[in-house]
Amino acid sequence: MDAKLPNFEPPEELRDFAGRTVEQARRLSNDFFETARKATAGLNGAQFPSGAGAQNVIAQWLDYAEQNTNAGFDHAARLVRAKDIQQAMQLQAEFVRSQFAATQQQLQELGSGMQLAAPGASAAATRKR
Repeated sequence: MDAKLPNFEPPEELRDFAGRTVEQARRLSNDFFETARKATAGLNGAQFPSGAGAQNVIAQWLDYAEQNTNAGFDHAARLVRAKDIQQAMQLQAEFVRSQFAATQQQLQELGSGMQLAAPGASAAATRKR
């Protein structure tokens, strides 16, 4: 037996408010990532024994964090416009699937980047002894 979920459509004013809130949060997030990039760009080999390798991993991590955050904002913007519970559930399932795939890919790439940065860290640690 297929139970039908109740049909609930939020008022347009609520959708507009939620949409504006999502966009405001997106702007704040963009400002955060811009500031984080500026802060980490000034780091040098003194802070990171592996120098550029670690900086590249940090830059890559920031890129992925920003991509995932923006994906969440995009999802929230679509969710705000969902016409009913069924559509919202479908959007949520699609989002979870896509983010799971993106996370797997990002972890593989970060792992590769960390392996590339590791030889520099080992060599720097050996020099300090």
